[in-house]
Amino acid sequence: TYSAYSYTWTPGTIYEITVFERKKPVFAPNVNDYPFEQQSSAACILDDFDFCHNSAASLVAWKINQTFTGNAGVPLLTRIVNNVTTGAPQNWDTRLDDAGWVVTSTPERGAIAQWEADSQDPDGHVAFVFDISRSGDLIVSEYDHYTAPDAYQTRVIRPGSRDYPSTFIVAP
Repeated sequence: TYSAYSYTWTPGTIYEITVFERKKPVFAPNVNDYPFEQQSSAACILDDFDFCHNSAASLVAWKINQTFTGNAGVPLLTRIVNNVTTGAPQNWDTRLDDAGWVVTSTPERGAIAQWEADSQDPDGHVAFVFDISRSGDLIVSEYDHYTAPDAYQTRVIRPGSRDYPSTFIVAP
């Protein structure tokens, strides 16, 4: 969103200043509102953010861009962010850090949860942190996790569990 303000510094001269702000997050109900779902994931069909439909990256981009709005409505998360290609989910922490995002070990509502590559997810995995309980359990929205291939799901992940994310990535 943006607002324009006018100030007069010199008599008779009006200067227009445009101030850009990141919209405060709006957390829609944790429902499957993902619009790029398709019947088969045999071929990569690109979504509006240049990620393949039916992928974790596509869902996370959708959730981030629905929750936060960049300057003048420009999406915050696409395949290329500030001239940096995001690549496979296992690389998002390094790549998005290079693009000005905050990489942390502390979960935050609206952050990207990231997992490194392993035998279950050879390219790593990402999910959207929808909420955090008082006890620290994460509630994540995700797509195409190895427990639910080609499907949307919501999971609760306890701190210290094997499934806990390696890193969290917070929008700038």
